[in-house]
Amino acid sequence: MPTESRTAPGRRAAAPTWVPSAAGEWLGERRRRLVWLLQLRLLPSQTFRLWVGTGLVVCWVVVALAAPRWAPASALSVVIVLGGYFLRLRQLAMLLFLVTTALVYVVPRRNGLVPRGVRADVVDAVQTSINPTVLGVLAAVAGVVVLIARSRERLGVHGAQGESMLVELRDRLRAQSRVSGLPAPWRLEHAVRSAYGDGFAGDFVLAHHRGRRLDVLLVDVSGKGTAAGTRALLLSGAYGGLVGALPTERLLPSANDYLLGQRWPEGFATAVHVSLDLATGEYAAASAGHPPLLRHRAGAPDRWVPVEVEGGPALGLLPDVDFPSVRGVLEPGDALILYTDGVVEAPGRDLAAGIDLLARAAGDLTSGPGLGGSARRLVDAVAAEDDDRSVVVLWRDPEPDPS
Repeated sequence: MPTESRTAPGRRAAAPTWVPSAAGEWLGERRRRLVWLLQLRLLPSQTFRLWVGTGLVVCWVVVALAAPRWAPASALSVVIVLGGYFLRLRQLAMLLFLVTTALVYVVPRRNGLVPRGVRADVVDAVQTSINPTVLGVLAAVAGVVVLIARSRERLGVHGAQGESMLVELRDRLRAQSRVSGLPAPWRLEHAVRSAYGDGFAGDFVLAHHRGRRLDVLLVDVSGKGTAAGTRALLLSGAYGGLVGALPTERLLPSANDYLLGQRWPEGFATAVHVSLDLATGEYAAASAGHPPLLRHRAGAPDRWVPVEVEGGPALGLLPDVDFPSVRGVLEPGDALILYTDGVVEAPGRDLAAGIDLLARAAGDLTSGPGLGGSARRLVDAVAAEDDDRSVVVLWRDPEPDPS
């Protein structure tokens, strides 16, 4: 499945929520291996790491007294930052105590190297003394490092392990949106952008292909950006087990029951589900408080028409809700667009006007360059950057000309 998430030329930069290319995956795997090597092999224990930090502090004390110009007090900020990266909170506190002790020992002796009667603007005197401002900066760096270490301590991890675990979880869950082996003439593309370029979004796409059936589920979790990203990660993992495993008419009711069971204060999400028979082109679309689909027919290359799905309320609001579906057939050359409200909503703009704008942008593609890469171009052309936005394009290639 060709998945698009790059920035269109000439458009404003919008950070993709993930990098699906082979090069991106290779770089991510190399980075995870490097972190594992540094933290588990080269620096195997907290005691060993604390001894390394202690050695660095002792070296600074020796050089600071023997050759003051080569050991500025600001060099200790590197030791503090490295300690926050590799040490747990308890060992970090010990390292900060050592740094403080070193400064208490060195500062009076360093400042005492300034000869009496020499003006403060003399270069040699300035280079040998330690400015109180530098001490204030070191205290500020230490405070920030402690706050970051405390937040990591809540996860029970340190260094880059927490970030690596979260990124790996995100990438594995988003891999559920990839479809391999989709038979010709069917094509599926999607693009996801997060609010303000954050690394996590409240929108996610799930796709499942088995035999002649293709299921696509697009979900928009309440909230935006990183605030909604944690809930989206949980739901994408749970819903990934439902897509393709349940009959079409049971998917949204089961997703609704699961979300109600979470009892979140902001526990609702809109969703649209399309189940397609790849042999006949027949599809069924069900909606849970989601904007209407856009439907394109081969006979009208520049026309996209909204497909209203009666559906039901958003997921997570009411128990025992039915989600009626609409049915149709995608003939050769036909297409569907699924999207989230972040694509069509904007301050001061009516929702219908936003849908019309998206339809016109899609019409420019089908009457011009075609639908290849359309998901990326559409989400960059009509979406605002202050909300999560996603576009899924599903189409059936036209039949080849017999001549």
